[in-house]
Amino acid sequence: MDEDDAPDGFGADMDAPNLWYSYTGSGFEESVTLNLCNSSYDTSVLVYTGTSGNLTLVAGNDDDNTCGVGAVGLRSRVIFVSDGTTTYYIAIEGYNVGSTGAFTMDVSCAGVTPPAVANQTCLTALPLELNNTDFESDNSFGDISPEVPTCDLFGTVQDVWFSFVAPAEGTVDCTISNGTMTSANFNVHSGICGALTAVLDSCNSNLVAATTESLTGLTPGETYYVQVWSNFAEQGTFTLRLSNPGLSISNFDAGNFSVYPNPVNDVLNISYNKNVTGIAIYNMVGQEVLMLTSNSSISKVDMATLSNGIYMVRVTADNQVKTIKVIKA
Repeated sequence: MDEDDAPDGFGADMDAPNLWYSYTGSGFEESVTLNLCNSSYDTSVLVYTGTSGNLTLVAGNDDDNTCGVGAVGLRSRVIFVSDGTTTYYIAIEGYNVGSTGAFTMDVSCAGVTPPAVANQTCLTALPLELNNTDFESDNSFGDISPEVPTCDLFGTVQDVWFSFVAPAEGTVDCTISNGTMTSANFNVHSGICGALTAVLDSCNSNLVAATTESLTGLTPGETYYVQVWSNFAEQGTFTLRLSNPGLSISNFDAGNFSVYPNPVNDVLNISYNKNVTGIAIYNMVGQEVLMLTSNSSISKVDMATLSNGIYMVRVTADNQVKTIKVIKA
């Protein structure tokens, strides 16, 4: 069948000669990989549900640069989740009307692994503060977005989302550093979810080293969204740091600041030569799990009710913020 009016997306469209396949699962949810890396030409792949003339696009890819270098990087690969009973329709085609040739589609199935973090969409974006702290995250096994940023028009966008509120100075530095994510990409958006506008010149792709985007002219008090992604073959951990370069930043007096014991079983002691005014504790997906106010140079934080694991403890004193990593054992 030739469904020229089928929805386009994921950097691919239905404007080239195409062949169709169907796939129905075995009664249980599974992750299905369609690999066209061994094909002879510039392929694209789109996956639909529905019926002829009334198809819904669920996955797709035009280029997967991990297929290889040069022209091989124009081959396609995509992962989608089958619910086990629905029939999925797979369209194999080329980049444009002149892209034709022999192709090989390797199909493999595996169990479904939940995303490493919860902030998979703009609506679930994780709020972060402009405190110059490295926040660790992970886009492994993430949802794939049909919206392709301007700097990665043909890749598979497996993204996670964050938000921040622009300060009075209208300036924010956004830094992404690779962890196990072998190639990082990020973009910054204004507006509201469902009607976002990319901030001018803020789209960055194929990063293999720490990269900072210095944003200026932001509207004070407005919420902005940071989208970080890779394709599924390059997924992994990364760190995001947000700061306001418009503020003069004085450092904590590290010689007079201590946190002990670490690891901690129950009570964490925080000592400084100035009064500590606030303490907030976050788990590794950025959720605030404990918050308290203080007005003393020595504070005791009862962590006995928290689950064992790694936490980020943010301490506020003398209008400065310091964040440290604490292990609850």
